[in-house]
Amino acid sequence: MKIILFLAFTAALLQSLANGQSGVDRTREPEAAGTDVVFASISIIRDSIIFVNDNRFLRRLAYVESRDGVDINTYRPGYFGGIWQVDEAVFNETQNLNSNPELSIFYRDILLEFGIDWTQVTWQDLLAPFFSALAARIYLTTISASIPETGDLEAQGQYWLDHYSDVPTDTVQLYIDGVNEFELEECPIRGIDLAFVFDSSGSVGRTNFELERQFAIQVTNTFNIGPEQTRIANIAYSGFARISFFLDTFANRSTVTDALRQVEYFNIEVPPGSRRGTNTADALTRLRNEVFTEERGAREGRFGIPRVAVVITDGRSNVNRSETIPSAQRLHNDSVIVFGVGVGNRINMDELQAIASAPQYMVLLKSFDAIEFATLQRTISAEACIVPAPIDISEEIEGILFLGDSSFFEFQLPVMGMTLRLEGQSGRSVMYASSNIRNPNSAFYEFRYDSQEDAGGLFISADILGGGERRKRLVGELGASEFTDTTLYVTVQGLEDRNVFTMLTTFGNTSSSPKLMAGLSTVIVLLFIALASLL
Repeated sequence: MKIILFLAFTAALLQSLANGQSGVDRTREPEAAGTDVVFASISIIRDSIIFVNDNRFLRRLAYVESRDGVDINTYRPGYFGGIWQVDEAVFNETQNLNSNPELSIFYRDILLEFGIDWTQVTWQDLLAPFFSALAARIYLTTISASIPETGDLEAQGQYWLDHYSDVPTDTVQLYIDGVNEFELEECPIRGIDLAFVFDSSGSVGRTNFELERQFAIQVTNTFNIGPEQTRIANIAYSGFARISFFLDTFANRSTVTDALRQVEYFNIEVPPGSRRGTNTADALTRLRNEVFTEERGAREGRFGIPRVAVVITDGRSNVNRSETIPSAQRLHNDSVIVFGVGVGNRINMDELQAIASAPQYMVLLKSFDAIEFATLQRTISAEACIVPAPIDISEEIEGILFLGDSSFFEFQLPVMGMTLRLEGQSGRSVMYASSNIRNPNSAFYEFRYDSQEDAGGLFISADILGGGERRKRLVGELGASEFTDTTLYVTVQGLEDRNVFTMLTTFGNTSSSPKLMAGLSTVIVLLFIALASLL
């Protein structure tokens, strides 16, 4: 029996060393606060797909109610509503099945997804940010009125007053100012290669085409524009596609926005007089073959810069129609992340779904109007700021990050696992990795690696990750049989004023960590002690 216990003890020690890190989840830490905590809490809820799209209302509530928990009154004595300031009466409503029988469905899904029996949760538990966020989101499902559109801040502010806030001095303008305070800050991502694709067909018209232009200008204004940051290109299409400018044409924000203002509306029918003037396939093909090329400013894969396109359409292809979906697929295969934006009620949903890289990148607008496009601008700005770049293993990534900047990556995890290394040429960078949320950060990660404190590499495998959520994406030329269905998400963040880093990835376990060697020495000592106790 003693030998069996000894072997079990040895196995536990070795497994602990192999795993290296147990990860961090501050979303369940009482009284935790900050943007990273809020972002992680919302990401976990959003990625569970338990709830419908809330038009960014949950994210905005956290800031408007408590400045993401850093307001000094957030955790005041005797109040347990947490970051989302969920009053006790509001919390009680989330457990009131008599008035809200539909909640039983959410209870079931929450138990399956998070292991939380909501009927046993107390108001005091809401001191943990994730529980506060979850309580707020459950409560919103009990309100019969729909959450207003993302771009209609005035309507959302009134909704907040009518259904959530109980502070007499709160106003709609207070909500609007709070949202603008954090949403209109410049995007924290290091940079992307971004192409706007305008629908210039006859059904759009000049007035609506102007909305497309203004939308692109507003999105551009949320990014740092420059050769080492975000680059912008534009295509407009009707019966054929016309490239307005390439990714390397302009090098600063003012010249890009001036060029977007000058993009001309053109309605070309093919053949003339046919009323057939929507050649989406040509726009997608020219995106792939001419815009997202290194010769015209798209950055090489080694820089880890996401390639993103926003394709707007108000209907369905009627020129070269059979090539639309194959052209979109070829673009996806080149790792271009495509947002498909459908406007109006004549959308070909099969085409739009094929154009968008994933369901979360498909956006539907009821019509061409200012509020709808304000919604689109805020949605695209928020999503493009956190989009991870798909990276092939063994590709060396080089990057420059300024203080607070981040780069986001995703890898398909091989069956044999993979090793990551983060090397700092100057400054200091930190890497967070997770299989559970798309943008791990200091508040939520399974693995952390510091360019100054760590060395030798970090080995990650499906076995080590254990119960991480599995997501699928297209696998490259190596073939699906060599990969698991686990996507590993990685964030690299700059910690000093200027940080130059290299991220290296290899198949299998090629790590040689000094920490591991020190750990092995500890294991040997412990084994001798354990053996001595058996003799």
